[in-house]
Amino acid sequence: MKKFAERPLKEQYQIGIAICVVVLLIGYYILNFISTREEVPIKDIFGNTFYILMGSVLIALSCCGILILINKIRRLDRKRRKRRGRKIVFLKDQQKETKKE
Repeated sequence: MKKFAERPLKEQYQIGIAICVVVLLIGYYILNFISTREEVPIKDIFGNTFYILMGSVLIALSCCGILILINKIRRLDRKRRKRRGRKIVFLKDQQKETKKE
């Protein structure tokens, strides 16, 4: 966990997006393949409706996660661009340069 926290924020968000994509694929698999089978695993406890709901919830949550993380990455890039454009200028340094010329 500490190694993950030491990474830059942009890289953490990219790993989060990769995890969301994996969850999306799992949800898609559950929704389209497991829920349509006649004999689903653990049918005694859960029916097909449970797998339909579980797949739909996983897909919805992963899509929301992807959108939120992409938005955070865009905000980081905007902040970086704004900071890069500003240059700190000290008056004493400018006076020294004019005297040298």
